[in-house]
Amino acid sequence: MALGRLLRRERKPRTVLETIDVLTARNRVEHDPEIEQRLVRLRHEAWAEVPRAAPREDWFPPEADRFEGLSTTPEVPSDRCDAALIRSAVQHHGALLVRGLLSPARCAELRAGIDRAWSAIAAWQESKTLDPAWFDPLQAEGFAANAIARGWGLQNGTGYVADSPGLMFGLLEGLRAARVQQLVADYFGEPAVFSLHKTSQRRLPADALGAWHQDAAVYGLTTRALNLWLPVSQCGDIAPGLEIWPRRLEYVVETVGTGIPDYETKPEAVAALQAELPTARPVFQPGDGLLFDSMLLHNTASSPDFTEPRYGFECWFFAASTFPVADRFVPVVC
Repeated sequence: MALGRLLRRERKPRTVLETIDVLTARNRVEHDPEIEQRLVRLRHEAWAEVPRAAPREDWFPPEADRFEGLSTTPEVPSDRCDAALIRSAVQHHGALLVRGLLSPARCAELRAGIDRAWSAIAAWQESKTLDPAWFDPLQAEGFAANAIARGWGLQNGTGYVADSPGLMFGLLEGLRAARVQQLVADYFGEPAVFSLHKTSQRRLPADALGAWHQDAAVYGLTTRALNLWLPVSQCGDIAPGLEIWPRRLEYVVETVGTGIPDYETKPEAVAALQAELPTARPVFQPGDGLLFDSMLLHNTASSPDFTEPRYGFECWFFAASTFPVADRFVPVVC
């Protein structure tokens, strides 16, 4: 059904956010690539309607350590996760590993979607043939939306989820079924939004390498952010996973300050922290998610023994009231 006829048949929405709700409900009933393309652009346009009052001062109250005595990454099943538990883990251990956040069936769908997205990207790179259902670059103002930024990511196994309308719809539906958007809103005490280039899909090769860093070196200390690091294939033992320093840091560790990227943490600073407390390298099953904020020191967990690629997503949620520079990070309502 044409979008115009669909929207005329429904009660005419008064806002962009209402239009998103109408089209999302319709697409759940009958998959339509045209609707999914339109939804991506509406989610960017809807930033103008997101409430952005002054940041709440009480958003991050001190929590007792519910994992006292643990020297590695705390874990909980998805049905036990709530905002207070996330705060407790982040405040005392840097991160919370949530087991079984997505179902095996959902993970299989998303892996297939990532493959379709990369096939569409390859076709565009090789012949400029566009499959807009699976690769349709979001046109927006800001550095993150330009060809240089996209090209750097694609060379390193990273694509923007919003550039793949079908994948974007599938991911958001999976997160909604797992209550993730509500958990994050409870955590911040206000609406949260994605950013174009900080909501990424990855198909990393077995030999992928990374660099130690904290995202606060990019966002600054006033931006309120929470990341969901979400593999949809097994990793950490057969594929590149994530290595973290499992304790809260209240400052940005000294960075190299030069080169691209310039936010990497100095190796000697990492070594000093590792001498104090060993790093953790969790093994993830498909659909397990790691929640952490921008202060966590982390790196890609690599090994010459890995044999499989890693499929997954990195979803940075930003509190709307402290969203980093909009013309650089390009907001996308989630």
